[in-house]
Amino acid sequence: MAFKNLRLGSDTSRLILLFVAILPATESKDWLFYTVSVLIIGLFIMHVIYAIQLYRKEKSFLCITGNLRSELIDLMVDIAGLMVAYSMDYTGYIRFWWFMIAITLVGILLQLKLENQKKG
Repeated sequence: MAFKNLRLGSDTSRLILLFVAILPATESKDWLFYTVSVLIIGLFIMHVIYAIQLYRKEKSFLCITGNLRSELIDLMVDIAGLMVAYSMDYTGYIRFWWFMIAITLVGILLQLKLENQKKG
């Protein structure tokens, strides 16, 4: 049961990140921009509702943090978002993606620390 919780929580957050990464590239087509924006908002609301339900059931948010593999995938999405932001020359998005890369690197370090504690 915990594995299903892990996948849904990490997959929705990763999908939100991916849509945010491609959002600047969709601005030339209004319908596509609004569709992606609605998907981001809908996935975010679904993710928050899921996190609240999970917290009520297990009294912990640790089940939705992911593992080292998911953190590395998040890092790749963050780098792709940074490249899109630089190519479109959006300063706000550039700062956002550098912030997300920093958060993801902290998550990777925490995952490595947990793995070392399990081994040692």
